[in-house]
Amino acid sequence: MYQGVKDIRELCYQVEEMTRNKKDFIVNTKHLDMVYSDGVYLYAENGDGDYNFSINDLTHQQIASRLKIPYKYYMKMYDENPQLLTENVNTWFKQFPENRMIRTYDERARAFLSDRYMRRDNHDLLRMTLPELKQVPGLEISSCNVNDEKLYIKATTDRLKADVVPGDTVQAGIVISNSEVGLGSFRVEPLIFRLVCNNGMIAADWGMKKYHVGKRINHDDEQIVAFTDETLKADDDAFWLKARDILRAALKEETFQEIVNHLSLTTENKIEIKPRETIERMTKIYQLKEEESDDLLTELLSAGELNQYGLINATTVASKQAETYERATELERLAGEIMNMDENKWKEIAA
Repeated sequence: MYQGVKDIRELCYQVEEMTRNKKDFIVNTKHLDMVYSDGVYLYAENGDGDYNFSINDLTHQQIASRLKIPYKYYMKMYDENPQLLTENVNTWFKQFPENRMIRTYDERARAFLSDRYMRRDNHDLLRMTLPELKQVPGLEISSCNVNDEKLYIKATTDRLKADVVPGDTVQAGIVISNSEVGLGSFRVEPLIFRLVCNNGMIAADWGMKKYHVGKRINHDDEQIVAFTDETLKADDDAFWLKARDILRAALKEETFQEIVNHLSLTTENKIEIKPRETIERMTKIYQLKEEESDDLLTELLSAGELNQYGLINATTVASKQAETYERATELERLAGEIMNMDENKWKEIAA
């Protein structure tokens, strides 16, 4: 399994550092300007002062997407003529004014989102999940990671074990993930951890996925609204109660055994064509990179399991070679998708 930060304590420390220095604003774009002065900034004037935010790469992408400016052209203006970029952006800000949420960290705009964006922040996630995880017998944090874009916690327990085939033992586990900046939903998903190679498969179909969309936030568009800590803490408690219940369900013996039974059936589905052709089809359907395709083929051939189960395992092993933690997790989730292929989809891959 791909490793991120050293341990859960380090992850908690990083989350708390980020929490202390972040702030959210709702601003109508008719009061918002992109300005250039030794760099490109977002500027807004308010009765209690001015706000000036530097802009990270993700926020640039989100602004370009919202204004329907092709990102390649957006970056050409940014690199070669930033004044032209500010004129473009400010024209569309004023011509089609709307309320937007700007999420900031240390006076840097880290996200440009809808005013309906529902904040599910990482410190709340840790507050809810860690006490629950501590109550699970034999549970260990196998891998975790946090950065400006996403948080992941992957944990396994030796309390729940089973053999997919005789001698091939797997453990139950769980994956919890979240994005504070609009790059994905809050998720709680079962993890199947294979002991022979220390790799994980994410069974997304047995999990919970909740998008960050809520009620529109009403405010006087003549001013900027900065959310207080009290406002953020008063968010939807029912959501976290539901997430807690899903977390518990994901680590139940019944859930684990159901997934293992499903996984065992994949050993019966043979690859009927040349392994290279199967990987080529996989690459095309799932838009894999060339190096990922090569890793998949190498692992599939070296293990010698030329069936659906072998392809699942090859995918989880290849995830260790991924360039980022995020991509490794996507490949672990792809392994679960391979497990859940129906007969027609499997034939498309391997017949």
